[in-house]
Amino acid sequence: MTRHTLIIAEAGVNHDGSLDKALALVDAAADAGADIVKFQTFNAKALAGGAAKKAGYQRRTTDAAESQLAMLERLELPQAAHHTLIARAEERGIAFLSTPFDDASLAFLLSLELPRIKIGSGDLTNAPLLHAAARAGATLILSTGMATLSEIEEALGVLARTAMRSATMLRASHLSAQRGAIRQRAPRWRGTSACSIARPNIPAPSPM
Repeated sequence: MTRHTLIIAEAGVNHDGSLDKALALVDAAADAGADIVKFQTFNAKALAGGAAKKAGYQRRTTDAAESQLAMLERLELPQAAHHTLIARAEERGIAFLSTPFDDASLAFLLSLELPRIKIGSGDLTNAPLLHAAARAGATLILSTGMATLSEIEEALGVLARTAMRSATMLRASHLSAQRGAIRQRAPRWRGTSACSIARPNIPAPSPM
């Protein structure tokens, strides 16, 4: 059976709050032959308070006097922009994907009926967010980042308790040595290839 590896172009917040730049990122991803272009969806005020300071690397690369909240507000992608970007992606034959960072942003992305929802590694341990996405029937892509094996197992446990039908796990290289352990301790999840991902084998729910 022929398998196709999906190539995701990470646009992230590199649009700097500019819709024109975001559209150019969609075009660049399509021109490069990517299958998917991924952005980030968040409400800045849901993530940071006014007194929150930037991380060290952020102070070195951006205005050190700017607060974390001000930076996030500058990088926030308005909801209306999502519709414009989705339309451009469809024109260019590339799929649109985004990562929600708060409950309201997840609800908004779900309302767009996107084929997939991406969960960032920082939210792998955010059980309420995982549960809400899975219960909605979204096809999920989860990043593991620096998560421990136990944290990954806990996340899979949250998903397995819902009617979720499909998900993909992005597995960082530091977990390569643990592949066998993942298979033994979480047998319902199977590795699909050597390219560091795993997919769930969760049976469809029984009809009500």
